[in-house]
Amino acid sequence: MRALTTFTLLGTLALPLQAQMPWTANLPSQGLALDFLRPKFGGGVTSLTSGAVFLSGRFAVGTNAAFKFELPYARAAGDAFSSSTIGDPYIGAEFGTARNTSFELGVRVPLTSESESAQIMGLYSDVLRAEAFLPNVLSVVTRVRFHRDYPTGLTVDLGGGPSVWAPTKGGGDPEVVLHQHVSGGYRGPKAWISFGFGGLLILTEEGNFAERTIYQIGVSAGLSQGQVRPALHLILPLDSQINSNVDMVLGLGVAIALR
Repeated sequence: MRALTTFTLLGTLALPLQAQMPWTANLPSQGLALDFLRPKFGGGVTSLTSGAVFLSGRFAVGTNAAFKFELPYARAAGDAFSSSTIGDPYIGAEFGTARNTSFELGVRVPLTSESESAQIMGLYSDVLRAEAFLPNVLSVVTRVRFHRDYPTGLTVDLGGGPSVWAPTKGGGDPEVVLHQHVSGGYRGPKAWISFGFGGLLILTEEGNFAERTIYQIGVSAGLSQGQVRPALHLILPLDSQINSNVDMVLGLGVAIALR
């Protein structure tokens, strides 16, 4: 298998109509988050409900560990077509603290439909969560994350780690992918904002560095108090194959903080 083929298709495949980031810090230390990301295409028209939805959660287990999950779903629809698919659910464990240094290990179970064009809509929505919409691929995910909150309200978040994409159908070799992200922002008593840069490098592919990388920048902002905390997201793809079709990705989110 060559997983990079999936991303090549993003720039060359003709859809019926042209077709969270780590710094979308809408997921509370303990609670749930629901984020909707909608790519804005330079050509063609899709419905307002076309995009990807991510339901994620984090729940403390003891003092320095947490259970994490994510349930992705994608939909693509226009005047003459409609497609939808569940993504690859994620289950993982985080060790450390959400506000310091942590290590995460998890797995994505391949449930994405290979016959639905909505799968590509999911890939367009967030490069850093591309593993959520890879059909017939079991993803083993590892991450190291460093987070720091300063007394002034400034925040710094950086991290990354390798993932293994193992094909579950059709044979082929696994791919090893290195994820990276860095972000900075401000978190006050009532609201927060964060700017970020991140992407992935496919280590097992041939070609130069630019051919094996996909990056994006973004900004997110939301409320930091209350049990229900809305947020807004903006993602700008930097890869030429993607931004030739997608101008930007707009998103809405809501987090529910639990005690």
